[in-house]
Amino acid sequence: MMAFWPDANNSYIISYDLAIHIVTSILAYTVLTLAIAQSLTWAWLNNRLKNKQMNTLTHQMPPLQVMENLFFKM
Repeated sequence: MMAFWPDANNSYIISYDLAIHIVTSILAYTVLTLAIAQSLTWAWLNNRLKNKQMNTLTHQMPPLQVMENLFFKM
């Protein structure tokens, strides 16, 4: 099946299958990016807590258990 084909006006139309593929790919990469950002934040906070290097940002972060629960719910 061709993904693109010209219509009567010589403009290109995206097939339904390709449109669904593009949307699901964008959603998958969005979720992956959010998971990476959250895991890096968790690792940074874990390192700061283990080395007892607290600052104002680490005091504003949620507990590690809450962050871990959110990560696994994603």
